Amino acid sequence: MRFYSFSSSLWKGHSHWQNIQATKGKNDFERSLVMASISRQLRFAVRKNGSADPKKNSDLAKIMEEAKKLNLPNDSIERVIAKMVGKKIELLTMEAKGPGGALMILEVMTDNPKRTQGELRGILNRNMGAMVDGGGIMFNFDHKTVVTAVHDKGEDVEVDVDKAEEAAIEAGAEEILGGAAPGIVRFVCDPMEASKVAKALEKLGYSVTSSESEYFPKMPVELPPEAAIQMAKLKGKIEDHADFHNLFLNCVV
Repeated sequence: MRFYSFSSSLWKGHSHWQNIQATKGKNDFERSLVMASISRQLRFAVRKNGSADPKKNSDLAKIMEEAKKLNLPNDSIERVIAKMVGKKIELLTMEAKGPGGALMILEVMTDNPKRTQGELRGILNRNMGAMVDGGGIMFNFDHKTVVTAVHDKGEDVEVDVDKAEEAAIEAGAEEILGGAAPGIVRFVCDPMEASKVAKALEKLGYSVTSSESEYFPKMPVELPPEAAIQMAKLKGKIEDHADFHNLFLNCVV
């Protein structure tokens, strides 16, 4: 069993104030990960069911309810949904190479695939990257499902996470993702085992907020310093694109 953490390293100061600020920064980062996950689920629910109205889209209504349990900003949720209104959205998966041998699987949600592909191809070409047509990148990654769940008592209440981890592993979870806020657990599993893991967590009082398709590199690489800087710049430009949905890399940036 491997443990992954999305939390950034915190500089350990010697003053009480510095410790408070470091803890706040860590919590803010963790909440931003949850918000990003919920945003993707909202967009996918609208695309899947063709409606941005929670009264007509049960999947969307469920995700919005989970967002409330997590105390996520309502205006942020509404902005995500508003951008999807009146559009026929497609989920596209693209493969690309970056500086220093970096490999990428890029997901976008767009109402104009040709335009979006052209814009992203331009971003890659201008930043030492290149689109890979016809595949060739995907086999370097394992396709998994990441199950995220929040305890019904809320994230501000102490819960026995160990029990949730044991139950998830027994149900088929392969890895535990660290860095989640209190009351929130995240597990990596085979797509075929995701429903079993979700049911095991629900029996312990958790509500599954998302089951997201993700790609994990089979052989992660460490880029040379200069290439890492270039890849970080490229990553930022891709994530700034209006149609950006998700980005998976074979390296840490």
